[in-house]
Amino acid sequence: MKRSLLPSSVLCSLLLAAGVLSSRASFAADDKPKDDKGKDAKAEADKPKGDDAKPVEPAKSDKPAEPAKSDKPAEPAPSTGTDASASTSATASVDTGAGATAELTGAASADTEGPSIDHPAFRAPGAKRCSATPIRQGDHPEYVDRSCYETQFGTKGIYLYGGLELDVGYAKYTYKDEPLAPYEDFNDMRGRFVVGPMLRHDFGQSGFWVAATGQLVAWLRDQAGSKYQINVDDVYGQVGGPLGKGQWDFQVGRFMTWRVYHKGLGFDLYTLEDNGANLPGGGSVALGTAQYAVHTYEVNYIHYRQGNLPYGNEEIAGKMALHYYPAPFLGFELTGVYGQAGGGKKNSLGGRLAVDFHKNLGPVGLRASVGAEDRWETLAQPEFVDVAAEGEPENIQKCPDCDMRDNKGVGGSAIVTFSIVELGGGLAKGWDLSHEVSSTTAHAERDLATSGVRTSFGGYLQVDPGKLLFKRSLIIGAGLQHTELVLKTDNYQTHLQGAAYIAFPLGFNDAMLKFVVSRAEAENFINTSAEGAPLTFNKAESAMTAGRLRFAYYF
Repeated sequence: MKRSLLPSSVLCSLLLAAGVLSSRASFAADDKPKDDKGKDAKAEADKPKGDDAKPVEPAKSDKPAEPAKSDKPAEPAPSTGTDASASTSATASVDTGAGATAELTGAASADTEGPSIDHPAFRAPGAKRCSATPIRQGDHPEYVDRSCYETQFGTKGIYLYGGLELDVGYAKYTYKDEPLAPYEDFNDMRGRFVVGPMLRHDFGQSGFWVAATGQLVAWLRDQAGSKYQINVDDVYGQVGGPLGKGQWDFQVGRFMTWRVYHKGLGFDLYTLEDNGANLPGGGSVALGTAQYAVHTYEVNYIHYRQGNLPYGNEEIAGKMALHYYPAPFLGFELTGVYGQAGGGKKNSLGGRLAVDFHKNLGPVGLRASVGAEDRWETLAQPEFVDVAAEGEPENIQKCPDCDMRDNKGVGGSAIVTFSIVELGGGLAKGWDLSHEVSSTTAHAERDLATSGVRTSFGGYLQVDPGKLLFKRSLIIGAGLQHTELVLKTDNYQTHLQGAAYIAFPLGFNDAMLKFVVSRAEAENFINTSAEGAPLTFNKAESAMTAGRLRFAYYF
C-alpha cells in the first residue's frame, strides 16, 4: 500500500528557520523583485536619511541615454529572469517562480511618477514599466524595462546586457538506510555571469521590428574533465509588430518559455533547494554524479533551454514561439520544439501553449497562469527488425515506436496579492510514456520502468514588512512543494521540498541579497512482490538540509 511523505518534519525545520531568519534581515534578496509602486521609493534611495524631499526624477545627464520615448516602439529588454524560476527564471538567465505583485494596470507615466528603483520592473502582462513608452508585455525574461537600470551600455540599435548570480552555501545529505555512507557534507559555491548584445532594428513608423541576441555564460566552478566553463544561454532571432490593438512577435532559436508554475522567491534554478534530496545509492553530489529525487513538474518538458528530466542535458533541440498580447493584462505563448535530443540520437518534436492573465481587481492583485504541452522523441536512425517466423522468408519491417518517448502534461498556478501579503499555489500533472529500445516485432512493448505519472502541488506565502516599517522592501516568505512519481512497475518516489527566505533589494538594477534555508525529504519505494501477489516494497529514505546566500547584480 502506497503512502505519501508527511510534511511534518519539513514544516518544523522551516518554522525553526523562520525564527532564525527574522533576526538576519541583512541576509536579504532575490533576482526577481516585486514591482513597488510607492512614489517615494526612488526618493528614499536617492536622498540622505531624514530628507523629506519629494521623489526625484530620473537622472538625465550622468547616465547613458534612455531608449527613445517618442515615435518608436520601446526597445526589447534584456533577459533577467529565472524560473521560476523561471525559473526559473534574470539577465543571468535564472528564471524563478516569483509571484505577482504591485501595480498591474499598465505602463508608468513619466509625467506623474519617476521609476521605482526598489522594484523597477516585474515580468508579467500588465506590469508597470519605468519608461513612459509601454514595452511589449509578457512574463518572460526578455520583457524587462531596462530603462530602469542605472548602468546601460549601448547606442541606437544595440546594447549590452547581462548579470551576475553568486551563491555561497552549505548542504548536508543524509541516507537513513546506508550505514556505511550515512551522510555527505557539501560546501557549495556556485554562480554564473551572463553577457550578450541585443541587436534591434525598427522599421520607421510602422511599429514593426527585428531583433537578435546571443548570451555567453561563464560558470564560477572550475571543474576538470568534460565540465564546460563557458557556454551559451539565449541565442535567437525575433520579429514583431502591432496587430489590432495588441502586439505580436515570433521567436526562433534557444530560449526559455514562459513559466506557468510559480513557487515564490525560493527554489531558484541551479540551486541546492531546487535539486532537493539525493536518492540513496544515487551517486555523489560533490562529484556531480548525484541522482536527485523526482523534480517538481512545472509544465516544463518544453520550458528550459535544455529539457528537464526525462530529457536531461542531452537535448539539443531548438524552439519557435509565437507571442500575442491582445491586452496589457493578457498574453499567449504558443511554442514548438524542433531538433534533436538524446545527444543527437533522436529527433524531437512537440508543442506547448501558455496563457498568463494578470490584473488588479480593486485592492487585490490576481494572477493566473496555465499551460499544456506534448512532445515526442523518435530514433533518428530507425530500428528495422525481421518479423518472419522461423523457417519463413526474411520479412524486414520498420519498428516505428522502438525507443520512442511521449511526454505530456498540464498545470498552472494562481497568485493573490493584497497590501504587503502575497499567496500563491500551483498544481501540475505529467505523463511519461516510453517504449522498449529494441524489439523482435514491428512494434515495441511499453517500457514499464520509465513510464508513469508525476504529480506536483504546492504553494508559498510571503510578506513585505519593510514597506511599512522603513519604506523599503524586505521580503520574508516560505514555500512547500510535494511531488510524486508512480511508475508502471509500481515503483514510486515522493519528494517534499521546503524553503524559507528573506530578501532585500539593494535599490538598483534588480540587485539583491537573499538568504535561503531549505529542507528536502525523499522516499523511494521499490516493488519486491511477485507477479499476482500483494504489493510489498523496500523503502529507502534520504534528506537534504541546506542554506545559501545569494548576491545578484544585473546590467
